Amino acid sequence: MSVETSNRVQVAAHHWRARFVANGIDVNDFDRTVGKTTEWKDWGPNWQAVGEVHEALGREAEQHGRTVSATAGYQRAAWCYHLGKFLWFEDARQHAELRDRSVAVYRKTLPHLDPPAERLEIPFEGHIIPGHLRRPTDAKRATLILVVPGLDSSKEELFLIEEEFLLRGMATLTIDGPGQSENSVQFPIRVNWESVITPVIDELERHDLGVDLNRIGLMGISIRRLLGQPESADPGRIHLLHEVRRRGRSQGQGVHAQPRGRPR
Repeated sequence: MSVETSNRVQVAAHHWRARFVANGIDVNDFDRTVGKTTEWKDWGPNWQAVGEVHEALGREAEQHGRTVSATAGYQRAAWCYHLGKFLWFEDARQHAELRDRSVAVYRKTLPHLDPPAERLEIPFEGHIIPGHLRRPTDAKRATLILVVPGLDSSKEELFLIEEEFLLRGMATLTIDGPGQSENSVQFPIRVNWESVITPVIDELERHDLGVDLNRIGLMGISIRRLLGQPESADPGRIHLLHEVRRRGRSQGQGVHAQPRGRPR
């Protein structure tokens, strides 16, 4: 084991532990996996192994009709696969496998979430913008929050952020934009985010999705670092910008909201 690769594991653990535990990774899984990962090249394979344990538990529960346990197992598996490939590029083939398995396993959970999620595939530049639409069960025509991952995040990672909006009576549409997770194979990342948001909203308006498209907010992870000036993202229809970002390198996350006039 070299000092450099050991340091890379410890730096990753230091910076990512709070984030991924907050987003659903079991703290015991995190600490055990970090403890046995002495070489950075083993980060992806070790997290894949943990994910496969949870996926097997989910599959067993599903076979016995235990939907809640199956959903939890599949979610944890998807999050482990995502963490395994997060900023890990030692093996391009395995990185792609982890990305695809995270998406596929999480997709099994969508109809069983509370409230359930509907997968949308929004046509975009010859491909699609994939998204998970969730609507609060006790609200009609709820405000819609577009939830956008950060540079290396994924829509599957943001379940607990969706929950916060849903608890407050708002619907969520969490997407993978160009260069993000499921869409990283189709597009490079881009900064002109209005070229994404405008066609997404245009397409939503062609369908009756049971949400209020006159009241749309945009929440992004480190959105200014990713998108430059998110104010340019369809200012006529986005009425609230909400940013989650880190304050400095080791001070956790801060939340910044920028209202745009009075929501209609």
